[in-house]
Amino acid sequence: MANNTNTSWERIQQGVSDTERLIGQKEYNASMIKARQTLEFMVKLLSERSRRRFQCIQCQPGISYAFSGSLCFYRQ
Repeated sequence: MANNTNTSWERIQQGVSDTERLIGQKEYNASMIKARQTLEFMVKLLSERSRRRFQCIQCQPGISYAFSGSLCFYRQ
């Protein structure tokens, strides 16, 4: 996990660096594409982390749950 996190962080940093370089070269369309790709990667990474955090919860049909951070609360 730690290695994957470092690799992910490096990929994000590289995407930001590439975007800045493209803006400096006045390649605005390419910079917007690179920025969007980097942002989509960040959102995907966060959603995967969130999914892993909550996959241990065994929700039962008909019961409502409220999530706060990493905690799950039963709603009556």
